Amino acid sequence: MVHQNLAEKIAVQYATTNYNFSFALVFYDVSTLYFESFTESDLQKCGFSKDHKHGQPQIVIGLLVNELGFPISYNLFEGNTFEGHTILPVLKDLCARHQIKTLTVVADAGMLSTKNIEEIMGSGFSYIVGARLGKISLNKAINLHGFFNYNPDHERYFIECSPYGTFVADYSAKRAKKDKRDREKQLEKANAKIKDNTASHATKFVKITKKASYTLNEDLIEKAQMMEGVKGYYTNLDLVVATEPKLVIDRYHDLWHVEKAFRMAKTDLLARPIYHYKKKSIETHLLIVFIGLCVSRALEITTHMSLARVIALLWEVEDITLVDPKTHESYSKRSNKITRELTHLLSKLKTLY
Repeated sequence: MVHQNLAEKIAVQYATTNYNFSFALVFYDVSTLYFESFTESDLQKCGFSKDHKHGQPQIVIGLLVNELGFPISYNLFEGNTFEGHTILPVLKDLCARHQIKTLTVVADAGMLSTKNIEEIMGSGFSYIVGARLGKISLNKAINLHGFFNYNPDHERYFIECSPYGTFVADYSAKRAKKDKRDREKQLEKANAKIKDNTASHATKFVKITKKASYTLNEDLIEKAQMMEGVKGYYTNLDLVVATEPKLVIDRYHDLWHVEKAFRMAKTDLLARPIYHYKKKSIETHLLIVFIGLCVSRALEITTHMSLARVIALLWEVEDITLVDPKTHESYSKRSNKITRELTHLLSKLKTLY
């Protein structure tokens, strides 16, 4: 924990100095890292796996980044922790360690709940979160469709008050085409399952009748059709919504930086699977990944190259000298070609097995 605090302190200082970072705006998301094991323990628990490794234990990682995707802080949770239960502990821990008074957090719809929103607002924080539109009524879906359908090519925003704060919705013709394709595929799958008598409650657009048979849910199909191209957001930034609702939407779309950070950690930095079992070893593994992610993102921002490209170029470096900027001490290392090739081969084998 001491080393994690020190690493995060250095990361915040670097982001503040080089990227004008302040805690006024942070982006939060969670992901999972699975273990090369099938045995649960204190941290390693089976849960909803974003790596599609549902039979293997995992841990849940909460990551905070700035608007450039540079890592600021991370937290570790048990593998069966629901992602919506992570955001409050993360924000409270961040606030306590950095004496934060003003903060706006951007997070996806998985963090949305009345309790979360109330506690975030009670702590004096602001938020922008994605809206779960799957549970809205058919009548509201029809109203939203009508609102946007009058001027589908004109930039318009639907705004109203709600229990979760101000609700903002926008429409995208490109998104509508994708939603339509998805709906048609799901409808085709539902019809096939009904015909083969293999449908279940989990089948999209299917409902059970009084005769204990499955049929198409026409209301749900109509609602999905009405909602094609529409996406919603909740925020308590009322002044921003009143003057520039597009800013709320743009900030939410910047969440892709967190998703990219997780992809970099899992693929380029080989953060998964985890082979450790003791809690201290697991925490050390995550600390190394976090530091590697900070260095990697700084390299990407500075060089305007992808991390994969940077790593490919580094393999060609024969000599490297590390200099401590404070003590001016230097350490040189000559990279052996055979060692490099062997390490590269082992990395490939690790990803395969």
